Amino acid sequence: LMIEGSPGTGKTTMAMVYAEMQVEREGIYLCWNALLCAYNQQRFKERNVRIDCITFKQFIAKYHPHVNEKEVYYLKPLSCAKLVQETMEYLEQQEQLPDYDYMIIDEAQDLFDRNLALLIDKLCGDAQGLTQGNVMLLYDLDQSFSLFGRDVTEYAYFLKDYFTHFKLHKIRRSAQKSQIR
Repeated sequence: LMIEGSPGTGKTTMAMVYAEMQVEREGIYLCWNALLCAYNQQRFKERNVRIDCITFKQFIAKYHPHVNEKEVYYLKPLSCAKLVQETMEYLEQQEQLPDYDYMIIDEAQDLFDRNLALLIDKLCGDAQGLTQGNVMLLYDLDQSFSLFGRDVTEYAYFLKDYFTHFKLHKIRRSAQKSQIR
């Protein structure tokens, strides 16, 4: 599933429900933002969902033998994409490539041009994640992290060939009612 929507449309809430349905399955929640990752890790824990919550930078630092997390943060997208490829190749050579039953990728617009497609393909669906994986991509093209002035629209359109795509329009978040999240 590929779900596009503005902040407050319910993308992450849908991800929580999706994860709750993955009983006895091994999953990974991946995003760029460390604060969002920590917040959702707590939400998953409250719902008794067993899922690895990790940022993209933490994932690379954990599995690439010569990289630390700080090095990944300011890499240009193409350099980061190359690092993802090196990491996947290293894991394959070491026969340590994780194989998740499902993946949730939040704020995916920040990862599209950083070789996200390869990451999905290698980590889910017996290394055929794009065609056989169980993946939920959540994104908002208007919220793209633009440190490098990049446009990730083409990457989103490429991935739509592999996913069922939904676009959410109605804002559901309410400042007056904090229980609505």
